[in-house]
Amino acid sequence: ELNNELSDSPITDEDKIHIPVMDEDVSVGKHTVITGEVTARKHSFEEEKQINETLKKEEARIHSDGDSRIVKENADR
Repeated sequence: ELNNELSDSPITDEDKIHIPVMDEDVSVGKHTVITGEVTARKHSFEEEKQINETLKKEEARIHSDGDSRIVKENADR
C-alpha cells in the first residue's frame, strides 16, 4: 500500500503498489439565497366625504287625448 511515504527500495515482481487515481469534477449551478427582507402591512381607514349630487331624477311624460288643457306651474323645476 502507498501511505504517502517515500521509499528508495526498488519495485520487484513480488511487490505491489496501489496508486490512487484522482479526478476533479467541476459542478456549476445556482441556488436561491436571501439577500434582504421586505415588510408589507395593510392599513385600513375610513374616509367621509360630503357630496351633493342628484342621484335620481324624475320627469313626467304626459299623453293627452282630445282637448286636454295642461297648466304648467313653476316651469323652472
